Amino acid sequence: MKRSIACSMLLFFVVLKNYLICSKQYISVFQTSIFKIFKYFNRQNTALVIFLLILANYIGYGLIGGEEQYFALAKQYMQKDWMPHSFCLNDPAGYKLIFQVIFGFLLKFLSFEQLAFISRFINFIFYAIPLSLIFKKLKFTNIEIIVILQVGLFMHQSIWAGEWFFKNFEQKSLAYIFVFYAIYNLLIDKAYKSIIYAAIATYIHFLVGGWMALFLIIYSLVRSRKISEFIKHGALYFVLTLPFILFLASQYIFNSEPSVIEGVNINRVYSVFRLKHHIGMFSDLRYFVNYHLGGVLITIGLFLLCVFYFRKFKSPDILKLNTLNIIIFIQQFVFIGIALIDKNGVLLKTYPFRTSSLSAFLILLEIAVIIKRFGLFSLFSYYRKKFPNIPYTQSRMHFALVMHLTLFLIFIPRFSIEISDTIKNFYIGEDKLTEDMKDLILFSKNNTDPESVFLFLDSDKPFSFVRRAERDRFVINKFTPTNNQIIFEWYQRQLIKSKIAEDISNISLLQDKYKVNYLVSEKSLLHKQLTLLKQFGTYYLYCIEQ
Repeated sequence: MKRSIACSMLLFFVVLKNYLICSKQYISVFQTSIFKIFKYFNRQNTALVIFLLILANYIGYGLIGGEEQYFALAKQYMQKDWMPHSFCLNDPAGYKLIFQVIFGFLLKFLSFEQLAFISRFINFIFYAIPLSLIFKKLKFTNIEIIVILQVGLFMHQSIWAGEWFFKNFEQKSLAYIFVFYAIYNLLIDKAYKSIIYAAIATYIHFLVGGWMALFLIIYSLVRSRKISEFIKHGALYFVLTLPFILFLASQYIFNSEPSVIEGVNINRVYSVFRLKHHIGMFSDLRYFVNYHLGGVLITIGLFLLCVFYFRKFKSPDILKLNTLNIIIFIQQFVFIGIALIDKNGVLLKTYPFRTSSLSAFLILLEIAVIIKRFGLFSLFSYYRKKFPNIPYTQSRMHFALVMHLTLFLIFIPRFSIEISDTIKNFYIGEDKLTEDMKDLILFSKNNTDPESVFLFLDSDKPFSFVRRAERDRFVINKFTPTNNQIIFEWYQRQLIKSKIAEDISNISLLQDKYKVNYLVSEKSLLHKQLTLLKQFGTYYLYCIEQ
């Protein structure tokens, strides 16, 4: 992010220098026309501009990310007869209850692809409204906004740990709408409304809303320095979310399952074995150094800037953003310390590092506000001293034109790449199915028993096999359950799959406990229990003899 800012400032100086060399005392007709175009663009509805920008980057019919899992879980929850014997879709609704009811109902009338498109489209509309309020409160123009989003946030939605706001549609995508409203209300000093929006976010996604609420409650104490404000905000949030807290307690605490099953620590399986890219990265030093150390060092550097430099700027908006950033950074550092001690990842299941996405957004806003209100002011003052004979009005026009041209030159290359990818992948999901795999799926759907179970030996993909073929799979790494007993079963299946992949003779491990009917491999296999049913290009479909 700092490299992008440095490059942007360098480009601005280059454009300004060349413009000043070439310009005369009066602006040409062409220059005036360009200035009017920029002025016209900045007058357009900000929410619409943001919506169209997000749409250009992320809209599509193909399912990506968690859409395959969460949509399928929702469909199974609301249509019990769809795949009643599926292991991959056998997970209690829990905190996903509201999501599964709504979207499971919609899947009675829509295809998965239609739901993905429509839900993203609507979600992006609701994202754009609070985001436009935030940007307008901070007095950014439309062209400044599209550069901040396209070149800043869209490229780095999280400083580390891989969280995101904009991509596909998931339960948390709805929650972030209200997180953005909470941030806006914090900026306009409506603290209690911020808490209310965080509470709404909590009902949609407990962890996303819960972390935001905690930051707001701590913020009220830091800003007011009154314990009474801390108690009031905390009490308001607790009262608003009490019904949901009681529901979750009945699901996960009062009806708790053992965290260690047959010697296997389920917390460690969930946090480290499955999700080390999000929460369990400290269990493997080499993995941490290769994938996360850089982001953590950047976080430390930004934290130091907030503490020792940014707080010197006395603008109320900057001080609010700076305080919130410091609170969030401290939360991350506290949990880095906890992660180094908590090797089983008990507390890491709260996804404490997903808040790095908030850090990326808020620090980007803070830096942009500082550059706009102080950096560009200093630059304009320098320009006025350098060319004192140019009238003030013309100077402002010159300066604004150069600034907007610079931003435009920064924006266009990245936007062109992203919209090209959006068009190219509009109908393509994360699976990117080959014709051979499509044929295999169609054959499986039409020529196998509905209760058949398939083992994909070489890859976790395609995720879409379950819902396209309407056949269960032995195990899918990405489809992680949340119930301890089911997590244990999922883990055992993962180990068995790995052993079979290493040595096909281990297929005998399936005999006693599991009913698996078919095996899909990307290479030819020989074993007395395997009978080649059909070959689809590079894919081999085998019957497994019990």
